[in-house]
Amino acid sequence: MLSQLGFHVAAKAAEASAPLGFALPHFGVLTFLERYEGQTQQRIAEAVAANRNTMVAIIDDLERLGLAQRQPHPSDRRANAVHLTKQGRAALQKARQLAAQFEQDFTAGLDPAERETLLLLLRRVADREGLLRGVHPGLVLGSKTATANSSDRP
Repeated sequence: MLSQLGFHVAAKAAEASAPLGFALPHFGVLTFLERYEGQTQQRIAEAVAANRNTMVAIIDDLERLGLAQRQPHPSDRRANAVHLTKQGRAALQKARQLAAQFEQDFTAGLDPAERETLLLLLRRVADREGLLRGVHPGLVLGSKTATANSSDRP
């Protein structure tokens, strides 16, 4: 049931997010960058359980869209630090509004107490599995499976 719903929700969420002009993998990376500004591409890839090459492509996309920017890393001249732009922050806010509306529509068959219970239980399961809050590892193209050792820290 979880697998079936997960697949269905991912497909519907991708469809609902199309007007944003970026894909769901970008949303996960933007969310991470908002929380942990200035991380290297390698660290972002590790945190969201993505292949490093895939992460380069995602950051390239975000830069092309004006949502993120690479800057020299302050303590490692061989690396770049990735930062959200003002446009990236605005896009992330709009994406969150769309996500909240999507979640509301998707759970419309539940009364408010049932919806809160469902979300609470899902958060507990996700936390127990060590999933990074707000960053869906399966939505990152080319992702590896997240492990229970993942943490909410960069």
